[in-house]
Amino acid sequence: MAPSPDNKATGPAPIAVLVDHSRDPATSAELIGLQPDDRYHTTDNRSALTDRALRAHNVLVIAGHWPDDYTRRELDAVVRFVRRGGG
Repeated sequence: MAPSPDNKATGPAPIAVLVDHSRDPATSAELIGLQPDDRYHTTDNRSALTDRALRAHNVLVIAGHWPDDYTRRELDAVVRFVRRGGG
């Protein structure tokens, strides 16, 4: 008997990627559409990096060169993200 559409096997959840687009939109724009074979789900971040935003993701991408530095609060959030196993 063939499986019904409601009972189909599911693979692993896609990898949640947060692309920090807050400081260099031109460089990181190409990464937003990165979704090969449903293995990745990308989120475009245009605000300050926070624990809440990072907690929902597996990977943080910081791309490009910009003159604006991250705040101490943002850097601390990234350190906590990495310590929790984020990459």
